[in-house]
Amino acid sequence: MPKRYTMFDVVCASLCVVFTLMLVSQVIISTAQQTPAVNTTLTGAAFGYSAPGIDGNTVANTTIFTNTSGSDFWVTEVYVILTTVSGLGTPPVLSVGKTASGYTDMVNAFALTALTSASTIISPTLVAGRVRLANGEALVARVGTAAIATTTYTFTVVVRGFYL
Repeated sequence: MPKRYTMFDVVCASLCVVFTLMLVSQVIISTAQQTPAVNTTLTGAAFGYSAPGIDGNTVANTTIFTNTSGSDFWVTEVYVILTTVSGLGTPPVLSVGKTASGYTDMVNAFALTALTSASTIISPTLVAGRVRLANGEALVARVGTAAIATTTYTFTVVVRGFYL
């Protein structure tokens, strides 16, 4: 005689299927966000990149990331976070841009005068509502003028955007 299933058996089996599908979809989503290499999984997905430990006492370019995805990366937000400061005189001047056939600002050069104590954060204005970083281009934080009469001035630049 065939086994009869109760309503409880049917509900338990259905819940197992639903939870398994949820788990599989989360694995697929987290994998796509961790490996920005395949164009079809990146389109429209939001990403963030950062360059910690930038020395504001030294004039230099620091690469935030290089777009090697095969798609355009559209920058929508930039944040600057002061991590350490001591003996502050005059803060450095920073710009954020891309190095293709020359340096192109995405955030025009500005003095970090709003960042005078550790753990403060600012969000400078982009030159446009969103700016494009083509495949193969590097996004750079440029200290154009070093901090003056400052012992330590270290900050992080965080960039957010999406691939399209």
